[in-house]
Amino acid sequence: MNSDILKGKWNQMTGELKSKWGQLTDNDWTEINGDKDRLVGKIQERYGKAKDAVSREVDEFFQRHNQTTNTGNTGTGNTGTTGQRGNQGTQTNPTTQPGDRNRKVS
Repeated sequence: MNSDILKGKWNQMTGELKSKWGQLTDNDWTEINGDKDRLVGKIQERYGKAKDAVSREVDEFFQRHNQTTNTGNTGTGNTGTTGQRGNQGTQTNPTTQPGDRNRKVS
């Protein structure tokens, strides 16, 4: 995920990020502010891990998050229903008689 996309999705991902890397403080999150390099640096600093390992872990997190947000409803408006016309084409006449069901209503 590139930095522009990360900054765009930052607010919706912050909760999940805080769950994953709980040792980061609110001040850390304010400083990071959607910047992947800052996120990697802060995680590296707080957890004492190598930069490459942290970078890989962050990338994997974003890939998983991106996959979960791209599945299911894609936002195209497709609700799974076809033809939003209701009962068009099928007319019912409340005064039809028992033998009238084959009669075409115009």
